[in-house]
Amino acid sequence: MRHGMRAAVSLAAILIHAGHAHAQSIYVFGGTAQTWREPGWQQRSIEDPGPDPKPTPSLLAGAGWWVTPRVGIDGSIEFQRRQTLSWHYGYMANKDMSSTDSDTPILGHLRLAALRAKHVSVEALVGGGVTWHGTKTFVLRECSPIFSTTCTTHDPPAEADTYGTWDWAVSTGVDVPIRLADHVQLSPTARVLYARRYEYLTATDFRGPRSGPGLMPSIGVTLRWTR
Repeated sequence: MRHGMRAAVSLAAILIHAGHAHAQSIYVFGGTAQTWREPGWQQRSIEDPGPDPKPTPSLLAGAGWWVTPRVGIDGSIEFQRRQTLSWHYGYMANKDMSSTDSDTPILGHLRLAALRAKHVSVEALVGGGVTWHGTKTFVLRECSPIFSTTCTTHDPPAEADTYGTWDWAVSTGVDVPIRLADHVQLSPTARVLYARRYEYLTATDFRGPRSGPGLMPSIGVTLRWTR
């Protein structure tokens, strides 16, 4: 996560510096969204199709500049709320586990103003980048591996593992900025992100839950300030 924050700060600094260098309008934005995301899952049978996407809130921040009045380039970082999965680990052990995971996409977009009016605009976005897929796993209960007569419940849960991978992602979407003041716009947003995540959720690989690639559609709203 610290690497993601450093990358986001560096990207924002580059964008702002480039905006000054080209003497064009720079902008910064922040907001919130509801993202539909497939949580991790433990396969029960060959026919098990996996879970349906579940909504999770996220926070978004970014900056960019208009290279021309209709073409812009920006970068953003999104912090998603963690999702929780309870599962059982039975390889040479007998443990009830819980894992929380989330994505932190760090993306760059080409922004095209398809329609500009006095009070409202329509902008299309296309781009990509990387996502940090981070997981924390805890032991809830541990029993003897052969005869489950002795069990110990951990209260609070015992931390077992912290695991994460950098994975590539592509993104597209539409913004509809509504002018509130000379330099301020409120923008409803719609996004579709595809993340090529690693197949497994934890470091136990196929002995633990699955994760894998997936689409993450979202709707939200941002507040934008333009210089």
